[in-house]
Amino acid sequence: LSITEIRTIKSKKGVSWSCRNCNILNSDINDLKAAILSLRNDLAAREKSAGIDDKAFEELLAELGDRNNRKQNIIMFGVPESDTHDANTRRSRELETVQAVLKALPSGMNTDHIEVHRIGRFVPDKRRPIKVRLSSSREAHTVLKHAKRLRKNEQYKHINISLDKNPPPNRLFQKD
Repeated sequence: LSITEIRTIKSKKGVSWSCRNCNILNSDINDLKAAILSLRNDLAAREKSAGIDDKAFEELLAELGDRNNRKQNIIMFGVPESDTHDANTRRSRELETVQAVLKALPSGMNTDHIEVHRIGRFVPDKRRPIKVRLSSSREAHTVLKHAKRLRKNEQYKHINISLDKNPPPNRLFQKD
């Protein structure tokens, strides 16, 4: 080592070297860090402005899933209750009644794969609505389209049909 090199090493200033390519890359890295920080801040601001946290988002997804499941359901009102107190007999008679009502419509739909059940508890002399699950949402809309024709049928004129609507909206859809 030369005397100049030894003095430089012993000095407190130390050795500094510079590479032009390294400086450019270092500058690019600093720019990328700034861009990432800016994107994080933007994302946090958007999450706050959306106003939906994880729990609320899960509730929203559950609500949308529930709506999708209800698309193929209809509700029948005014169908007389069976006189029997045996639940199985009531269910079989309700299925037969619903099938007869649907066959009375000019839709010509297949009623072999429907599910029916009454909504609410059994109370004598009270007509509970019947929830009918059809095989598709298209069938539900077809039944609803032809439901007004039941009023012309003397046997079924007291029966009304509507789509299975969602219960009142939960807190996600209520205004503050």
